[in-house]
Amino acid sequence: MPELSDVEPRIQYTANGGETEFDFPFLVYSDAEGSSSHLIVIRVRDGEPETLATPADYSVADLDEEDGGTITLEEAAEADDIYILYREVPIETFFSFATAGDYFAEDVNKQNNLILQILQQLALAISRSATLPPESTLESLALPSPEALKLLRWNSDASALENTPSPDAGDFTDQLAKVSANDTNARYLAQKLVAGNNVTLTELNDGADETLRIAFASNPLLAGYTETVDLHGSAAVGATETIDASTANVHKIILDVNCTLTFSGAPTAGVSAAFTLFVTQDSSGGNTITWPASVAWEGGVEPPQTTTANKTDIYTFSTLNAGTTWYGFNAGRNF
Repeated sequence: MPELSDVEPRIQYTANGGETEFDFPFLVYSDAEGSSSHLIVIRVRDGEPETLATPADYSVADLDEEDGGTITLEEAAEADDIYILYREVPIETFFSFATAGDYFAEDVNKQNNLILQILQQLALAISRSATLPPESTLESLALPSPEALKLLRWNSDASALENTPSPDAGDFTDQLAKVSANDTNARYLAQKLVAGNNVTLTELNDGADETLRIAFASNPLLAGYTETVDLHGSAAVGATETIDASTANVHKIILDVNCTLTFSGAPTAGVSAAFTLFVTQDSSGGNTITWPASVAWEGGVEPPQTTTANKTDIYTFSTLNAGTTWYGFNAGRNF
């Protein structure tokens, strides 16, 4: 009669690829039909778990052996496959001893072993569950009633679990947060994101698509400063083109015909926006730009445009009133 060892009734392997056999180092009894239903085999491939079946997926050798046995796969393992083998005994009565009937020691021992196996698997299940540590003064880790699209968290005094809105829920509201492991105070994010001394953050558009204004009490020292470039497809733009100030700080267009420009993407009034525009003639040249009516030139005079083939003019534009007026400057001609 095999003795029941205290080996944990679960083992896990990560395959290198090509393996066909895996051992289980714990006793697994054959069931009433003589099969291996007490042994569960799970394969995790590419993050997807699958419970394998016998004999279609594997066969089992050495049931009822104290030192365990081996499964043999019908299909060789792939690299990084995870195989989990564990024992799961049904909770049921295995033997019924009649009054004044036969009382075989082998049956009694097996009954006791099966009961101990059930206790082992319950202990394993509990060890893999969320449990309170022994030093906790709480008496229960009861879960609240399920609510759709809610997250679980500890309540304010860490005495119980509660539901809280998740980002997927329609009623999600700002949550108090800490911004680092060393942070000692939880506050709203807009109050926490302070980069250091002499930095002020101001919330804009409260209740709408909110933004933060960053103000420095002294001039910041910048290193490695770059600007975003929009090449407008790197091809000739045609008869009309929109320059969106919100997409890039620098724009470049190539003219192959006369082109009417539109400016867009200006921020709200009171916030400055500026961009640089490179205008290049194609290999034929002779093309001109019609500027938006919102552009105001120095002295009220539009600068001359270079129309020589393959030459470039450079312009800068800025606005203070949400694009109602764009102040234009010719930064250079005939490059």
